[in-house]
Amino acid sequence: GGNGNDWLVTELSGHVTEEFQFNFTVQQTGGRGNDNLYVSATSTTNTGYSTGGFIIDLSGGAGDDNIWIEVDGEAGASSNLVDAGSGSDVVYIYADGDYFGGGGSNEVLAGAGDDEVTVRSYSSFIVAGDNTLWGGDGNDRLEATLIGTYGANELYGEDGDDFLIADGFVSDNGGSSISNRVWGGTGNDTIELNATSYGTGADASNEAYGDEGDDRITSVTHVGSGSDTYFGSADTLLYGGSGNDVLTATTTYNFGEGENIEGGATLYGGNGNDSLRVYGGVENILNGGAGDDTLTGGSGNDRIIGGSGADQLRGAGGDDAFVYLWMTGGAVATRDTIFGFQAFGDDVIDLSAIDANANRGGNQAFVFGGTGVGRVWVEDSTTGSGSIVRANNGGPETLYIAVEDGTGRDASDWTADDFLL
Repeated sequence: GGNGNDWLVTELSGHVTEEFQFNFTVQQTGGRGNDNLYVSATSTTNTGYSTGGFIIDLSGGAGDDNIWIEVDGEAGASSNLVDAGSGSDVVYIYADGDYFGGGGSNEVLAGAGDDEVTVRSYSSFIVAGDNTLWGGDGNDRLEATLIGTYGANELYGEDGDDFLIADGFVSDNGGSSISNRVWGGTGNDTIELNATSYGTGADASNEAYGDEGDDRITSVTHVGSGSDTYFGSADTLLYGGSGNDVLTATTTYNFGEGENIEGGATLYGGNGNDSLRVYGGVENILNGGAGDDTLTGGSGNDRIIGGSGADQLRGAGGDDAFVYLWMTGGAVATRDTIFGFQAFGDDVIDLSAIDANANRGGNQAFVFGGTGVGRVWVEDSTTGSGSIVRANNGGPETLYIAVEDGTGRDASDWTADDFLL
């Protein structure tokens, strides 16, 4: 295009037969200026012929560019690469493959500026392909959607306050999978993940890293169709990084008879005063990390780890374990508070990772009752309802946990069965 505000338009179409097959390559370069780049490519085929496809390579250059790619291919995969360049650009890619080729692969480099990128890949057979989106510097909005039997979305927000959306849908049987992986980068980012799988043996996973900044990450994972015997997994990993982050994960299952459920959510807050919450799931892990965190479990059997700081911990449904890895909460201002302990299931406080006697070699187990070294005991709270759990391992720190169980139990009602010692 060179200098100036240019329009570049390419339209292609082809039909694949046993005798005629094709591969088209399209290149456009906008150059300087606010350019409009448009490519439309369509292919059809007789059933059974899959060779042929499109390679599309577009470069916007400097300026606020509009880039549009529309591919509808029954015959083969399309490979789309867009380098939007600097400026506040708008990029839209629609790739639809109904037969062997699928949506192919899409890669977008948004570059510096406040960019908006939308990529949608669809396939009804074999593969949807992969989407990789890079935001670059600036406050970007990146959205990637995959519908098919295999494929992955990868989004990188990089610098700036970004809004990142990754959607994946897989509907085939026999080992199919869909995955979303998102990195927020620096800045206060909002990340939304949705992964859905139907059929037998189809896996769905969401993975997100907030990195620096006060991030908000929401993940929804759904597996099962309600009438299948399901053997597969739904996995979620969310990592807040530094900053005061909000992490929420929802895992739902819809099965008939014979379900074999695997997977759950793992949430790690990192540094900062974080809020972590899960809904559903089989076995979830919540780890607040450093800071004064709020952790809320789901309906499954969850492992809840407050980490350092004065944390508020809630188990909700299921048989939950409140896990302590070191002596913590030696003062009222720094102690954890556990709410609803054993109100919905057979919850335990897990102290098994802590050496009960810091002055002796090895890793001794605590003993319930008494106040000496190696002992765990429970006192009635003097500042309100509930109980205080304490432990002494002979080291410089003591364990001090407030428990608001909501059941009206006194300290005398506690037993060793309430702990993993």
